[in-house]
Amino acid sequence: MKKILKFFLIISLLLLVGCKSKDEGYYEDDYTPPTNNTPPQDDDTSDNEQVNLSNQPALENRKIIYTVNIGIVSTSPSDTYNNLLDDLATYEAYIESEEITDKLYKVTIRVKSDNLTTMVDTIQDSGQTVTYKKTSEDVTNSYSTLSARLSALQAQHARIIELINVAENLDDILELEDKRIEIEADMNEIGLKLNNYDSLVEYSTIHLTISKIEDLTELLPETTSPSINSEKIETSAITISLRNPCDYTVTMTIRVTKDGKLIKESTREIYQNTEELYEIKGLKPGQEYRIEVVSQGDNHRVSSPEWIDVETSNTFISSILNVLLGSLNALLSFFKFIALAIVAILPFAIVFGIFIGIPIIIYVKKKKHNNNKINN
Repeated sequence: MKKILKFFLIISLLLLVGCKSKDEGYYEDDYTPPTNNTPPQDDDTSDNEQVNLSNQPALENRKIIYTVNIGIVSTSPSDTYNNLLDDLATYEAYIESEEITDKLYKVTIRVKSDNLTTMVDTIQDSGQTVTYKKTSEDVTNSYSTLSARLSALQAQHARIIELINVAENLDDILELEDKRIEIEADMNEIGLKLNNYDSLVEYSTIHLTISKIEDLTELLPETTSPSINSEKIETSAITISLRNPCDYTVTMTIRVTKDGKLIKESTREIYQNTEELYEIKGLKPGQEYRIEVVSQGDNHRVSSPEWIDVETSNTFISSILNVLLGSLNALLSFFKFIALAIVAILPFAIVFGIFIGIPIIIYVKKKKHNNNKINN
């Protein structure tokens, strides 16, 4: 009877080993599903198939892991972050990890996959989006393989328990116990992988970065600088040509300054790739002015300034006045030079008088006094 039982146990073990070998033909033990802290880096699936969400019919029975990377900028990152915290319960989400500084918030969010799209829209509305990427990983095949492998191991485990219960030989029992421990270890490992898959599928991951920016207009593209040239110069007016090289309409601001002080300012709307003439009136003859122009299009920053220096024409009277004024300035410069020279020489004259002039005067007076004595 014992020989028959031992023979039966050996046959059962051979069948178990054969079943396991057959199962291993479609399962790779070294396959590791992605973890919560390591989101998928590519759009490829674990089965090397590209997932095109737009062409997928029904996804209810698929196991798909979604990961979203969003970068936004805000003038007040703390307010944006606090508003996000208020919305977590609405979307069945929670903060998995966060790293916060004064100007940078790095937050990893887990959100119920059914609410992923609406939560992403809310985040994007809370600031200016500068980066966005959404990836998906279809792990349906891998999940099914793991599930089938687990079912096979569970069947083997149940059979091992039955054999242990009827075994009488100690060696047979020990051998069966070793096999049971090995199978249970495999079952636990696969169970952890399946649980991790379930977690990643049920709750999608959002990697959010909130950066501080002082002025949101810095994100807009700069308007191309306009072209400016002088066309006609008169005694009290200057005509300039303004050209808009952009393929969109811009508003040009023309500023006229003299010696750094603003004299006139006006704006003009100029259509794309258009050149217009603009006359600046009310200027003084014979004066030099700087004309500066900047332009700005919709959804663009102000362009870099362009400018020219132009001098109005002189009248006959203004020419005479300029000559007289130039002569007067020259005379004033001469007197100014003389005054500066005197001021520069005066300290040396004082020193000379004290150390040389006074002794000479004393010597001369003393000599004159001695001569007078001799004569008397």
